[in-house]
Amino acid sequence: MAAGSENAAPLVMAERRKISRGAASYVIRHVRNVCSILVSASRPGSPLEPISPSLTPVLNDLHSQVLSPIFRSHPDLKTASLRDPSKAQAGKSAKQRTAKKVYRATKKDISRQTATWLIRELLQIQQAILKASSDFVAAQTDKKLEETASEAVLDAAAELSAAMKVVGDAYRDVWMKEVSAGAPHQKRTAESDTEFRKIAMPHGSVKLTGSAIKTIKSFMRQLRIEEPKRDPVASIGWTTNRRSKGPEDDSWTNLGDGLTFGAFSRSQVPPDIIDKIDGVEIIFTADNASRLAGKTIDFQKGKFVIQD
Repeated sequence: MAAGSENAAPLVMAERRKISRGAASYVIRHVRNVCSILVSASRPGSPLEPISPSLTPVLNDLHSQVLSPIFRSHPDLKTASLRDPSKAQAGKSAKQRTAKKVYRATKKDISRQTATWLIRELLQIQQAILKASSDFVAAQTDKKLEETASEAVLDAAAELSAAMKVVGDAYRDVWMKEVSAGAPHQKRTAESDTEFRKIAMPHGSVKLTGSAIKTIKSFMRQLRIEEPKRDPVASIGWTTNRRSKGPEDDSWTNLGDGLTFGAFSRSQVPPDIIDKIDGVEIIFTADNASRLAGKTIDFQKGKFVIQD
């Protein structure tokens, strides 16, 4: 031992994250997609160029806080070309090409500690992107520029959500806890109460079928187990221009107008807008009361619909 070495600070080795090669490949692919989206949208003349200085730290964090730790566990993936398996379609039948295989992780693919680390890092980065871009997008007077900038932000956020899927697959409780804790909590104010009352349907104006009630009760029962502190209240609202993007989708799918099911924290909403049907506390909302007034909502083929 060299002289004086007994007084030297111990060398701390960087922790290796416990994640399988398959799960690591999936996360890396989506994180790289986020990097590509942000770099492309921040170039001179691109929609997010004015906020590129705010996005540079985000890109740095994606590399240093997410990619680098994963590469320490799987060094070969740093230079690997990670193709989307759903795009390896050559030679397959039309039916096979239509069905996209979505990766699904298990507890064997990622440890609970690594899952917690991963989702916290990804949520923090996702929030940083939204924070950096929200004011800029809202301030745009050019409708086309606003839509282009918003599209880039939503694409990046969707890719990060896709990367978080490995956590939700393997540890649903970790995913629920961290997403709930990381979500910005909307404080109830006189202004927010007014906005809620503008879109809330009058009590008794909307009905639910037995199938809809059963589905809502089951969902809310599970939600209260997973988020006991939230005290959630079910919500069904009429939403315009709905869109969705799955983990392996190249672009957004336009779903058109329709019903969206979710939940609010009780502390967020004025109590007088909460309706009650067969023991189910629920809030119905619509931009125009005629959308839902006098209608009956059913649950068919995995979704809520207005009964014919």
